[in-house]
Amino acid sequence: MDVTQVQDIEAIEQQLEKLMPKTQTRAAVTYPLAAYGFYFTSEQIAQQLAILGSLIFLDGPLPFGDLLALLTGVVVLGVAATGLFYYSYNVGLYMNSWYGATVYSNSSRAIADSQVIADAARNGFRHFLVQLAWEPGGGIKMPVPIPREGAIFYLQQRANVFSVTHAFAYDVALYATPNGFLPVTHNNPHTSKGNLNLPHVHPNYFGDMSRLSEEFGHSFYTHIPIPFI
Repeated sequence: MDVTQVQDIEAIEQQLEKLMPKTQTRAAVTYPLAAYGFYFTSEQIAQQLAILGSLIFLDGPLPFGDLLALLTGVVVLGVAATGLFYYSYNVGLYMNSWYGATVYSNSSRAIADSQVIADAARNGFRHFLVQLAWEPGGGIKMPVPIPREGAIFYLQQRANVFSVTHAFAYDVALYATPNGFLPVTHNNPHTSKGNLNLPHVHPNYFGDMSRLSEEFGHSFYTHIPIPFI
């Protein structure tokens, strides 16, 4: 496929919109980019997703959430991640041409951070110390592989961790909660605050649920199968 010749944009747009929550409209596709000063139409975004999908040999367009992750420099998870590792140079050229040098740098960091998770997961790590991304898309960044005991310790210190499945995230949140206190708290992604935010579990800090916050003590995970585990 010649990536400069993208056909049937309407069909691609329909695929794109299927990737968004049903409650969202085309405005939800263009708005996150506008928050960064990029005013592409939904048709242009659809074309970009088709080009990136073909560059990394996906069966269809790159998921919109992965484009946001590249734009903001946060971790990319799921089936697109492996292709991004292998074809990062070509992806970077297009990101630079569409969005400029800052986004090129962000996309390089997003791919590098994703590679950290992939390499560590292949070597048996299931947990990562992470930072919250405060950009409009949300998400996590700067992963550092840690053992299970480290994940429990950092959660007890109100830090944020990511685990490769819900079962691992629940396990460390549960063991970060002192015996005899209330169960852990499960939260869906706060997508109203960012499309890239992840589901998570909060430990119960010594029975004081008022100490839960948006900044600390998240045990994140993803519902998206991670292909490199």
